[in-house]
Amino acid sequence: WLPQWRSLSMAVAFMGFAFIYLPCFPESPKWLASKGRVAEAHKVLCVIARFNGKATPSPPPNAPNPEAMQEDARASVEPRRKEGHATVQLCDRRLLTRFMVMCFSAFACNLG
Repeated sequence: WLPQWRSLSMAVAFMGFAFIYLPCFPESPKWLASKGRVAEAHKVLCVIARFNGKATPSPPPNAPNPEAMQEDARASVEPRRKEGHATVQLCDRRLLTRFMVMCFSAFACNLG
């Protein structure tokens, strides 16, 4: 039997809570800026600065037009949606980590 089952149960519960609250966390400003969503990145930086008790950063100079950047992003995403089957999409780097953590959690839950 498993002598430290309480620790394992708490670890699995923590992973479950992390997945539940994951959508509540904002994207990183670096990722948002790399995707051309500079205004959203600035908003996230302002929230972080307020939380840390620092002065809010000034808006970025010469920020690109957000509407044009969103149209470019949509145009690049549309062809990718038609690629492959759902099982092939599980091998995508963006989803693989989440999929592996979910498999580990299911395995850990079924140990007992």
